[in-house]
Amino acid sequence: MRQRLVQFDILKGIGILLVLLGHTDVVGIPKTFIYGFHMPLFFFCSGCFYRQKGWGGFLKDNVRSLLIPYLFFVLVLNSTYFMLDVKAGGIDKAITLLGENLNVQNENSHLYSTIWFLICLFEIRLIYEIVNRYVYSERLKNIIILGGYLIGNQLDMTMFVDTAISMSLFYHLGRSFYFSGLYTKRIHWSAVVSIFLSYTAFIIIFIPKVETKDNIYPIYLVLLSMPIIYALYQISLYLAEHMNTLVHFFENCGKSSLTLLGMHRPLWLIVYPICLNLNLSTIPFIGVQMVSALLITLPLHQFLRKNFPVLIGLKK
Repeated sequence: MRQRLVQFDILKGIGILLVLLGHTDVVGIPKTFIYGFHMPLFFFCSGCFYRQKGWGGFLKDNVRSLLIPYLFFVLVLNSTYFMLDVKAGGIDKAITLLGENLNVQNENSHLYSTIWFLICLFEIRLIYEIVNRYVYSERLKNIIILGGYLIGNQLDMTMFVDTAISMSLFYHLGRSFYFSGLYTKRIHWSAVVSIFLSYTAFIIIFIPKVETKDNIYPIYLVLLSMPIIYALYQISLYLAEHMNTLVHFFENCGKSSLTLLGMHRPLWLIVYPICLNLNLSTIPFIGVQMVSALLITLPLHQFLRKNFPVLIGLKK
């Protein structure tokens, strides 16, 4: 059994905190800063641990780790919407709204919400499995994946297939990063600082429009997002060697990232109106959203991991 690489848990922990922050009322440059790399980071991390298996093993692993959690989170999310709609307008109105919001063709429907990522990652893994299994030349794989990004970036397809074609590039870069041994290499702290400053300056000056879910991810952002992902990996690698309470917190968030992704939206549906009634200003409002997600979802993850691991993609 391979030793667990703690730095990747820390990296995913930082990533999921940025995902949560990006889903709060953060707007403008901070939101664009986060959206420029936060979802590609998770595609990249997933690619780092790609291992080719038989088709039976592929389907078994991905149904367990992606599709079953997706169905669980869809049930939780839509049950929450339904109960709130019943309270607001009665059961007949709630049933009508439920039907309207379960539209497979509408990528903004309640079937997807924040958990669109799970469907998209399943599609990415399927695409990559086909390419890696039937294309033997590494050079040709590179060409196909890069060409897929360039073509996919121009497509408009349902159920995130266009995004999956585009984002397969980050999955491939993750696999290449791991198998080349780059994950063991260090860079000087000054390079990390320079990467952050360069990325931040670009976001401030150009403010690009980014929405990975809708396949709006400008080609040039790949050249900017990969260095920032690598810089965050270097920070995670350093933190993994200097464990303390804060670092353990990041690690715990990383291990709980799937549950945080799937549960924070239904939780905030309940928290949001409470915050509105309190007339909180923006920063305290965001703080309540973040703290509530962590205080409730992290213990919930431990409960599910111990009692119902299959619901969050873990083995029994």
